[in-house]
Amino acid sequence: MKKIHDNIRAIRSLKNYSQEHMAESLGISQSSYGKLERGHTQITWNKLKKLSTIFSTSVWNIVHFNESYPAHLQSGEEKPETEGSVSASEVHALKEHITHLQQLNDLLEQQVNDKMEIIRLLNKTP
Repeated sequence: MKKIHDNIRAIRSLKNYSQEHMAESLGISQSSYGKLERGHTQITWNKLKKLSTIFSTSVWNIVHFNESYPAHLQSGEEKPETEGSVSASEVHALKEHITHLQQLNDLLEQQVNDKMEIIRLLNKTP
């Protein structure tokens, strides 16, 4: 799974923004920005929101970016986004994520039930 700093670097590259431009836009040094892109600095929510503004995209698109997903980033076309708007592809990705979480929840419930059965059997043993 790609990490956020990899996504930030890829989006910056697709937008043809320099590290200098990004650092200046974020109000940090180029060195600090480079550390952010290399994953040496943990990104804060505030920086992630600022990056989404600089990239003219959503935090969701940054976090879940892949080379084929947000075509508007590759083409340079700006995607108009309003607070709370969700695209069809984002809905699909969320549904897949929910399905995966439900499967994990079912697995965890089964493991808990198995352990409870073991405890019950151990308690019956003299």
